[in-house]
Amino acid sequence: MVFEIQGQKRYHRQAWCNCLGAQKAKQLQEKQERRELVGRVIGDLWSRAGLTEGKFARMRLGTWDPNRYPGAKRHLVTALEYVQNVRPGTEANWLYIYGHSFGTGKTHLAIGILYEATVRSIKSEKQFWRPLYIDWSAHCSLVQESWDMPKDDPDWVPDGRLWNRMKGADLLVLDDLDKQPPTPWALGKLYQVLHHRYMREKPTIFTSQQSLEELKRDWSGPLIARTGGATVSRIIGQLWGAMEVIGPDQREE
Repeated sequence: MVFEIQGQKRYHRQAWCNCLGAQKAKQLQEKQERRELVGRVIGDLWSRAGLTEGKFARMRLGTWDPNRYPGAKRHLVTALEYVQNVRPGTEANWLYIYGHSFGTGKTHLAIGILYEATVRSIKSEKQFWRPLYIDWSAHCSLVQESWDMPKDDPDWVPDGRLWNRMKGADLLVLDDLDKQPPTPWALGKLYQVLHHRYMREKPTIFTSQQSLEELKRDWSGPLIARTGGATVSRIIGQLWGAMEVIGPDQREE
């Protein structure tokens, strides 16, 4: 409780008696305080991850329609199962979400998982897992643009910091992995990030239109075969599961 004495705030900790009613009231208060804390923390973490606006704000597993197309319910069940099992510092904690069709909800599932896993970490593990969403193609463009920006520009961020954010995030969504052309530079940087996360067993969620086999085939050119193969090998080596999302383009409906 807060009292104001002569213009100054004084705090008084409420003492609870041992009667049943008081103990129930204490439990309800602690539950409410915990709920408010989770709300504040997830709001701050989500804002830092850049996921509070537009469609991102509505991408939750709770807003996923299990009847949107055949198989949608199975995808939701798999997503929830991953949330229940994902832990940092364990073998096989990466999820690969793929499907050839556009607009089937791959990003929706990935963001929903990211949100639920972050909330679960605060509630259950009493840790604040730092979530991060990265559009792989946009990220590469952002890094390249930073090279030509003057260092006194308020929007300038050293490219090393941009890569370190990806390496250090406790939970990472790497969206549209196949949209960035597999140049030696892009694949080399991707390898560095994923090798860092692989060695430290940091949970990572990927989305792509290509399966891992197709990705490995496309990353097998003469200048990128070793890096591409090594990158896919690490994804497979830390994989919890691969989920193929098949359905109609929801954007066209």
